[in-house]
Amino acid sequence: MVSSWKRCLPAGIALFVSSVASTECPNSCGTPSGLGFCKYIDFPTCRLEESWDEQDLEAANAFLQLMAPLNGSTYSIDEDGRFAGFTHVVPTKNSFLLNETNECHVLLRRIQCGLHFPVCEIGSEYSRMCYKSCRETVKNKCPQLLGYCDTQDPTLFQTDNKCFQVSYSGPAVGMWIAGFTISLVFSILNSVGINLQKYSLTQNEKLGLKKGSFQQPMWVLGLVFVCLGSILDFVAFGMAPQTLLAPLAALSLVWNMLIAPFFHKEKVTRRNLVATVIIFVGVTITVIFAGHSTPTYDLEDLILLYQTPVMYCYITAVTLFLISMFLATRYIEKNHIYEDGFFHIVCYGGIA
Repeated sequence: MVSSWKRCLPAGIALFVSSVASTECPNSCGTPSGLGFCKYIDFPTCRLEESWDEQDLEAANAFLQLMAPLNGSTYSIDEDGRFAGFTHVVPTKNSFLLNETNECHVLLRRIQCGLHFPVCEIGSEYSRMCYKSCRETVKNKCPQLLGYCDTQDPTLFQTDNKCFQVSYSGPAVGMWIAGFTISLVFSILNSVGINLQKYSLTQNEKLGLKKGSFQQPMWVLGLVFVCLGSILDFVAFGMAPQTLLAPLAALSLVWNMLIAPFFHKEKVTRRNLVATVIIFVGVTITVIFAGHSTPTYDLEDLILLYQTPVMYCYITAVTLFLISMFLATRYIEKNHIYEDGFFHIVCYGGIA
């Protein structure tokens, strides 16, 4: 048992350190405009060079090297110093890349732009392209240049879950809003459900009834609300970043302060209001300024994540906790010991 904890602790520390580590943009994040080579870049990105045009020309030059042009043969530049095309390039290999409608041209151009324009979604943190996405996309769409990603500077790629895909075209703001809204509905349903359960238990006690929790229709309705809210929350986490949604769980306290007076005739004090305002402000600040990366996982990535020691520890701990809470609840209701008391409530709260 001790050796198991020794394995879990370093893994947990490593996971925590990797989660808080970030890459700050050295200059500034912004949305470039008027680029000649990387025209599709219309989302926030990190400016690594003195100007966007200089960064754009670096991407064009990296693409140009694929064709091994004759000496003096290079891309055209307009009067403003911007990329203007490959009309004067004389390639010695991969001449098909001169055709801008060629699938390989489109793909490799996009890859070079992605490598030279790291993504900034919110704030000044940036992420780079996923190496795995580059490799798989080239393999499927441009097999004649298989291995191309291995020839690139490895520091231009990322291999963790914060990297972005080759097909990235900007943050999914619409999905974020939908996920945010769904998570908000979850927190409200969760608060309503818990208050219904408490109201049912209180009424049952007042009437002197000895009905079990599952024999009380209102308590069951509350449980349905809590379960429905949890399902919606699960859906929301598939639509928006965790850092955007996790703080919303604290809003349950806010909704509870608003709902409880109607169900239980509780009086809202000035201290309650001040605490609620502090919670609301804290949630707002966290949502606005937290990093909002949107990692994408395939089945292989998920299997590897589920096989980590931290995940084994987490699953074991949650399973043991739920079993203990369930057994304690059954014991209390069967023997009517501490029924409707604090420990009884804690057990149901833990299961929920």
